[in-house]
Amino acid sequence: MTRETFAPFGHILGADDVAPDYKSAGSIGWRAPLVIAGMPELISIKTDWSGLIVSKLERHFNVTQAFFPLAGGPAAVLVAEPTSVTNPHDIPTADRVRAFLVIPGIAYVLHLGTWHSLDRYPLIHGCLSVAMLTEAETTRADPGPEGGNLTQEIDYSKEFNLRFEIVPAGDI
Repeated sequence: MTRETFAPFGHILGADDVAPDYKSAGSIGWRAPLVIAGMPELISIKTDWSGLIVSKLERHFNVTQAFFPLAGGPAAVLVAEPTSVTNPHDIPTADRVRAFLVIPGIAYVLHLGTWHSLDRYPLIHGCLSVAMLTEAETTRADPGPEGGNLTQEIDYSKEFNLRFEIVPAGDI
């Protein structure tokens, strides 16, 4: 996950390959745009290893969720670029879905409407702990864009008889 490779899907925080946005006496920092239309919610998430098969992606219409990997082993997140928010049938094709390595210390913020796996998938037995900044209304919304819902979910196994298998490359 680098700024360049992740740019179509969101922003990276914590990678020091670009100049910081601000400096103080003892700290430097980088900014990323964040959109939250309702009540902010900070969630602590622990994801245990459950295998490397993924079938569901979701997107949010009102929030650019931020994820801060805190501890644990490497994991993967699946993402696809945002599609038309006015067309609920504009689902990313399988060839547009990408997997990115998630490691503690490198945070990321998804663009508004970016499709993403519901979880981050540990690549080895163990777990990954993540802090997520989101919107309370989004985590309690029913899936689907109709009727003012804030989240749309697609299950590729039900809709297309398709699942994504995460295959780690190289040493983990």
